[in-house]
Amino acid sequence: MKSGWRKIWALGLAALTLAGCGMQKEEEDAALSSLTGEGEDIKISAVSGSESQNEERQSESMRCRTPESERISLEGKGTHPGFGQPGEEVQAFSGGKVYVTSKDFRGVQMLYEESVTIGEYDFDMGFAPDLVMGDRYLSLTGVAQEDGSMHMNLTVYGLNQKGKETIYSAPLTNYRNFLYPINDNAVLFSYNGIEDGEKYEFTGVYNFHENTCKIVSKHLEGVWDDAPTTGQEITSVCASDNRIYFAKEQRIDGEVKIFLTCLDSDGKVLSEEEIPALSERWRPNTNIQWVDAAGAYLFVSYYTADAVTPGDRMKPVVLKKTADGYVEVPLDTDVWFSRRIGSGLIGGRYILFAGTMDENGEYMADFVAFDIVKEDYRLLRFDGDEEAYFRTFADEQGNLLCFFINDQRQRSYFRVQADAWL
Repeated sequence: MKSGWRKIWALGLAALTLAGCGMQKEEEDAALSSLTGEGEDIKISAVSGSESQNEERQSESMRCRTPESERISLEGKGTHPGFGQPGEEVQAFSGGKVYVTSKDFRGVQMLYEESVTIGEYDFDMGFAPDLVMGDRYLSLTGVAQEDGSMHMNLTVYGLNQKGKETIYSAPLTNYRNFLYPINDNAVLFSYNGIEDGEKYEFTGVYNFHENTCKIVSKHLEGVWDDAPTTGQEITSVCASDNRIYFAKEQRIDGEVKIFLTCLDSDGKVLSEEEIPALSERWRPNTNIQWVDAAGAYLFVSYYTADAVTPGDRMKPVVLKKTADGYVEVPLDTDVWFSRRIGSGLIGGRYILFAGTMDENGEYMADFVAFDIVKEDYRLLRFDGDEEAYFRTFADEQGNLLCFFINDQRQRSYFRVQADAWL
């Protein structure tokens, strides 16, 4: 793996651990609400999906639906039974229900659905957010073993029967991992592990409908060195619509190229191509942190290890699949976003991302809603009564759970119904 990569993940993970529940200010969802975004007046013509594909656009850009951030009113600030306890963390939000972890009177970490106890939670460290799919709660985390080693465990908690099962467990080399729905009945999981002394990026698919779990890709890790031409290194993984996506780096004749590989759910390579728009952006100590797929679109965000100011970071990129390959879709407003909020398309059209500060250290939005049907996007901000750090979760229907943390580390929770912003 290339120089600086382990430091990048170690630094990011340390920040995540110290901040707790995603409160890393610049690289995670946390944001300080302090800005109303401004921009030009932009006229949007509503067209169907087929019409938008055939229409010759003058700007060839993804357009912002409003020139300024839309405001979402936050009323009824309050708490929730079980919320606000020491060491408690919100892990997921699905079907309007909140899933939190905290230690019980014995000091044992427990998982709760609202105020209902699900069971003991195997928590150590991990990078991938937990998922709720039907009556299953899935978690992919590094868990200490009795012999002192660390394993990457894929654990499934039954929400109805209140049991848990470790579906997959294997030695890991770091806490960089990914967990995505691949369809309604299966999830993708990916992690860095070791086998027979060699390090690999393992990618597996757990199909709970068929009760099968298998590794579908084993990609050699640590191939990045000082040679003019190197092997490919996976930097990010995601899944959508029965497809698996790898973002990969490779040095060829001294030049770094970025590739996108698409596989089916069995690990068969369907396509691989260089993405010039990403290759041109490559620079040392900056890696693709998240790749998310939705329809014909790919959303790419970065992490820079040595970023001192917001201007040191790399701007996120939106790509669209065309007959000629993936091309960059310019955004007509200076939009910065980080990791995805929730999973799946809300209302069959919106994919949500947490907003983050731009190169001037300001926030255009608290979260960004990309509409892949109308091919535009919206900038949304919570109309809070105080400046505070926050994190937002979205469920499948578009209902939001957000909580603010003030300077005294006091939390205030809000639920926002989907019809308040959809």
